Amino acid sequence: MAKDYTKYTIEGVAENLGKSKLALAIIEDYVSKNMVDFAVLNAVFPDECQGGIHGVFRKKEEVKDAKRYYMDKPISLVDGTEIVVTNQWGIGNIPGLIERAEKLGYNIIATDDNLYTNANDENELLKQLKYFPHSLEQAFPNWLDKIEIIVTNSIEKIYEECGENVVIHFNVKQNSIIKHHTNEYELVHEYLNAFEVAIPDAYIENEEWLGEIRFMGIYENKDWEIVLNGNVVESQENVPADLKEALLKNFNTKNMFKFIDEVYQLF
Repeated sequence: MAKDYTKYTIEGVAENLGKSKLALAIIEDYVSKNMVDFAVLNAVFPDECQGGIHGVFRKKEEVKDAKRYYMDKPISLVDGTEIVVTNQWGIGNIPGLIERAEKLGYNIIATDDNLYTNANDENELLKQLKYFPHSLEQAFPNWLDKIEIIVTNSIEKIYEECGENVVIHFNVKQNSIIKHHTNEYELVHEYLNAFEVAIPDAYIENEEWLGEIRFMGIYENKDWEIVLNGNVVESQENVPADLKEALLKNFNTKNMFKFIDEVYQLF
């Protein structure tokens, strides 16, 4: 599954921005150059630009889920209102904001950003797990070095507290997660992809991950992939039998919850 690492430049304003920082920079710059109150700004950048329940921004005093907004970067409007821009942006919703900004005269240039690929620096790009190994029920194959893990909400279990997915690069031999983003505005966003969110209370109560779990990697120079949902294999490709057995035992839904929970505790 291809992931998007695009960076953006707003000509004459800012450069090398991730999606969330791009949204923040657009709103900050627009407010600095236009005397607008909340109603006017909301008409210029309506919620539809963000495409979700968070909107492009909210009044700071009305925010109920602080981790999804730039609470430390409030923007003051002419009517005295303080707003905060949401940080919930990804490849699926940022085009709407870009289109709106370009209609207002902004020139936004997109450039690709690559993964960290310098093997000599890899040890500096790891975050060590402490507890997860104790829950392993079967040793991984000796040939396995890394797994890319994607956990998503199932259609039946969409909670407004949770984003679309979390992507983790797991170093099996060093029992660590690997930094795979550059130039992100927050440390956690350098290690976790796209929609980085806290685990919803509903998951914690069940002590299990309720959505689809996708594992990917390379074996004998070929890509392998297996998709699980509720411990049921939905699809698989080029997955050796020993790896499949280890994944099913080590990453059942309850163990996946423990794994994700510990990953979040690192930050």
